[in-house]
Amino acid sequence: MIIRRADPSEYDEVTSVWMAGWQSTGLGHAEDSSFEELQIKFRQQVATVWDLYVADVDGRIAGLLALQLAQSQLDQLFLHPDFQGQGIGLALLNHAKDILPHGM
Repeated sequence: MIIRRADPSEYDEVTSVWMAGWQSTGLGHAEDSSFEELQIKFRQQVATVWDLYVADVDGRIAGLLALQLAQSQLDQLFLHPDFQGQGIGLALLNHAKDILPHGM
């Protein structure tokens, strides 16, 4: 696994991971937001506030980490359900701690 900055060419795939991870929490309903609505929100957030990282497992986006560096804030951390329970979330959290050494 590699944690790296997301490339703009991957934004649709990362949005899919974001949606699948969110749906897997059971906190909302699949119909609450369409994929197209999430794509728009995702691109707006990346353009204006997020510093975006992904967990890349053999070329597949397994998870995402969105930080707001100016506020020292972890905004989003989601994993695709296929990759949950494998320590990837912890690795992303540790990556956030490395980037924000004075806390979140």
